[in-house]
Amino acid sequence: MPTVTEVSSKPKEVPRQNMVPELTEIEFESLKASIREAGRILVPVVVTSDGDIIDGKGRVRAAQEVVHGLDAEAARLRRLSLNCVRRHLSAEQKREIVTATLRATPDLSNNYLGELTGVDGKTIARVREELEATSALPKLTAFRGKDGKTRPRHVLARTTRETNEASEALRKLGDDAPERLSTAREVIRKAARNELAARNEAVDPASDVPPDALV
Repeated sequence: MPTVTEVSSKPKEVPRQNMVPELTEIEFESLKASIREAGRILVPVVVTSDGDIIDGKGRVRAAQEVVHGLDAEAARLRRLSLNCVRRHLSAEQKREIVTATLRATPDLSNNYLGELTGVDGKTIARVREELEATSALPKLTAFRGKDGKTRPRHVLARTTRETNEASEALRKLGDDAPERLSTAREVIRKAARNELAARNEAVDPASDVPPDALV
């Protein structure tokens, strides 16, 4: 005589398996470097309504390590950058943010602050000059770039034309500007060399690729 087996209405839980292998140490360090450079996680993390991460555990872990490694100033600048990128701010609001940031950290270079806030470096230079004119900001002789290095604010120019051309060259060079006091001609020549190298690379982007890697 057949027996009756009780069947539970509750489905049997199947152990979750990680079908994708964990990141290697090299891949994880590369991921942290990309997050550190961009200031955010580039690929969105997918989570359930309960907060369980479906995709992106490695990215979250890498971001946590990056954030925990920041000092107070770095964390503040990172927060500034993220808010300026994410929010739709008016020109006046951005100008107020630039003013407040300059008062807190006047040694930041115009280009670096421009990158953080999304404001043109020339606009930041004008705001800085206005603050300096009213003694609301000290007149510094050197600025700190994104790479943490300090560079002279001024170059040695002989004419008004050299001054204008050197100012434009410094804007283009950004953190690649000379770390020592240089003449206007030196700065202009360096900017021209960089621009020429960039054009050549754009024309022949595969020049540095080994021949056996080309199809």
